[in-house]
Amino acid sequence: MKKSLIKENCGAYALITGAAGGIGQGVAELLHQQNYTLILVDINSDILDQMKHQYPGAITRSVDLSDPSDTETLCQEIESLDGDLAYAFVNAGIVTPGCVIDTDRAALVRDVGINLRSAMCVNHACASIMERQGFGHIINTVSMAAVVSLKGAAAYSASKFGLRGFLIALKSELRAQRVHVSMLLPSAIDTAMLQFEAKHGGSALNFISTPLSVNDVVLAFKKAQQHKKLEYYVPYSDSLLGRLVCVFPQMIDYLYPALEKLGERGRRRFIQSKGI
Repeated sequence: MKKSLIKENCGAYALITGAAGGIGQGVAELLHQQNYTLILVDINSDILDQMKHQYPGAITRSVDLSDPSDTETLCQEIESLDGDLAYAFVNAGIVTPGCVIDTDRAALVRDVGINLRSAMCVNHACASIMERQGFGHIINTVSMAAVVSLKGAAAYSASKFGLRGFLIALKSELRAQRVHVSMLLPSAIDTAMLQFEAKHGGSALNFISTPLSVNDVVLAFKKAQQHKKLEYYVPYSDSLLGRLVCVFPQMIDYLYPALEKLGERGRRRFIQSKGI
C-alpha cells in the first residue's frame, strides 16, 4: 500500500470503508453525485476495480481491516492525505452467526477486531485530519445491535455496543473543532450479509420486520449530512422497544420466546423471497 494519497485535480475527498458492500456502494453513488472524490476501502479488490472504473478519479485501497498492521497503514495514509477530507463513512463490518460456545475464539476476536478496533482506528485517523482542517463529518454504520444485544450474534453486539460508546464520547470531544460525528443504527438490511445470516443461524430478531433496503440506509445518510445529529435510527419505530430493553436488559429473556417465534416466521419468508 502506498504511503500517501496524491491529490489530483479534484475537490474534497470522501472516504468509505466497506465500500464494496451494498451500503458502501449506495453511499459511494450518493457522494459521487455530490462531486466528492472517493477513497474506497474494502478487502474485495475485484469490486473495487469495478468501482474505480465507475467513478473516474476514485482512489481504491484493498485493506484487510482484521489485520492491525494493514489498518495502521491505512490510517497513516489518511492522516497524510493531501487535500480536505469532507466525509468519512466508517461502514465496514462482519458478523459470525451462532451461539458463543459454538463459535471459535478466533472468530470472536475477528468480529470485534473489524467492527470495533479497526473502526476506532479509522475514526481516530479521520478525526485527526478533520481537526487540523477545522471541519468534516464522520458517519458510522453502527446497528440496532448496539442497543439490543442479539442472541446468536454476541460478538457482533459487543462490538457495536462498544462502537456506540466510543462515538458518543468522540462527538463531545470534537464539538469545539467543528467536526461532526454521527451514527446510523439500522435494523436488519437486505444485503448479502443478512442472506448469509438467514441460512447460517443468525439471530431471529433480524427477521421480525421486513428487512430494510440499502436505499433506506442511504436516505438516513443524507439526513445525517443535513442535520448532523448523533444518532439516526432506521426505522425510528424499531428503536422504541429496543431502547426500553437497553434500560432494563433483564426484560429480553421474557420477550425472547415471542420475538423469536415471530422472527423465525420472518426468516422463512425472507429465505423464500430470496430463493436461497
